[in-house]
Amino acid sequence: MAKKTGVKVEAEAPEEPAPEEEEAAPDELGDDEEVPAEEAGDEEAPAPDEALSYASEAHPERIPVEVDVADVEPADYEGETIPPLNAESWVILDGSHPEVDDRWDGAVAGVIDWPTGVEHDPTTGDTKVFLPPDAHLTVKERSQGAMFYLPLDAFKEIHTSGRPEVVAFA
Repeated sequence: MAKKTGVKVEAEAPEEPAPEEEEAAPDELGDDEEVPAEEAGDEEAPAPDEALSYASEAHPERIPVEVDVADVEPADYEGETIPPLNAESWVILDGSHPEVDDRWDGAVAGVIDWPTGVEHDPTTGDTKVFLPPDAHLTVKERSQGAMFYLPLDAFKEIHTSGRPEVVAFA
């Protein structure tokens, strides 16, 4: 029987000497008990490559070789169109374009007005809504409020839904 004194637990000597107790079988052990190494010898240890997992940082040679599709630049294919713009569309101005002054290079602007193209295929019934490739956009630069009416090639980037990282402010 154990006597509690504060946080320490002291064990009293057993009243009767117990006969030699048999060691518990592995299936009778609790979760917190371990099987001595001599008794665990009848089971084979799993191969390290098959059974155990390792952190990639600790073993860089085991980093998966799969390509992260988020990092792959999209290719342009024939028949593809630019998705239609909306009220959340943003652009980044390109100062190298003749219609954009150098001081506006890299400036972020909200799209104020945009055209929308619609094509209907009577054979399949498919209707495509898109931004025409020869479109001009009316944009408003966000810091100074300057407004521009520019062709699509006057922009470094066009973000069709939501703010880009550059304008991710509260």
